[in-house]
Amino acid sequence: MVIHQNHENNILLLLQNELIMKLLFTLLFFIPLCCFGQQKLKKKYLGSYTGNIPAYKMDSGKEIINVDSIKIEIEILADGLIKYAIGNMKYNGQFKIEFEGETFFYLIAVLENQLAEEKIKIFIKDKHIEREGIYPQPTAILTKLNS
Repeated sequence: MVIHQNHENNILLLLQNELIMKLLFTLLFFIPLCCFGQQKLKKKYLGSYTGNIPAYKMDSGKEIINVDSIKIEIEILADGLIKYAIGNMKYNGQFKIEFEGETFFYLIAVLENQLAEEKIKIFIKDKHIEREGIYPQPTAILTKLNS
């Protein structure tokens, strides 16, 4: 009886140790992965950028519509906040750094009242960004305003 009880205690200790190891693995491995991509953008990349969305053609299904060029301003703020002004329309939202390469950062922005994500490429050495157009809009190149 005593041998059987000791064997059960050893099994319980092994199970507890295995559970603790899994918990430690989860804390040390998965939590940093969840936090990755939440790094802050350096201050020199923050600020206002301005440019134009080039004119383009759009197929409405019944006819081809010519869409005129329109002014776009993007203000990248601290703490992941972003503001857009496209013509007279204004949007607020949040961004996260999706990718950081040697020559550019790739941001994903989610704007209020908009289902599609905005994609922005910030060039590290230049003072400009590219906003990928939401189809059929073409890509817009914006230059940083001096602040």
